[in-house]
Amino acid sequence: MARNDEHPAVAVSAHPAQFEARKSTHSTPGARELSFDVHGTPTPQGTKKAFARTNKATGKTSVSLVESAGDRLKEWREEVKVAAMVAKVEAEIPRFDGPVCVDVTFFLPRPKGHYGTGRNAGLLKDWAPLVPVTKPDGDKLLRAVCDALTSASVYLDDSQIVEHRSRKRFADDRAPGARILVFEGNIFV
Repeated sequence: MARNDEHPAVAVSAHPAQFEARKSTHSTPGARELSFDVHGTPTPQGTKKAFARTNKATGKTSVSLVESAGDRLKEWREEVKVAAMVAKVEAEIPRFDGPVCVDVTFFLPRPKGHYGTGRNAGLLKDWAPLVPVTKPDGDKLLRAVCDALTSASVYLDDSQIVEHRSRKRFADDRAPGARILVFEGNIFV
């Protein structure tokens, strides 16, 4: 997997020859797929909160929506968007117009408290979990990625996603980020 010189946060593995060599994860032979890695800290899609305000002079009420995740979410979504756009160009894959499946593995940084100190520095404590079982929620992580894929024109709209899978893992042997696979079709095998 090569790093992209223009975008150091992007590792691309989206070449058609690699797709053919890779074991297919779906049942539609010859279906297009886009696979790429994103480096950065996965950030969940925040919860939108509505605030109603009434103008005292006119009596009209307006509603403002505020995203709770803020700048970290914007940065993560931009990293996913850029990685997806680079992968699409390098793989020469146009936008998916039909049903798609999305498979994402999130690699989260392991908390420092999971490691020993002193002579045990760098060793996992016995009680440290093998997989992340705390926040962020997997479904909110997936929502942020799917929205970024829409803005990168991987597909026209989230409504095209007919099936999705996501999993959370610790980034013990790699950089934090995500491995993303999008393919046309309507079923995982």
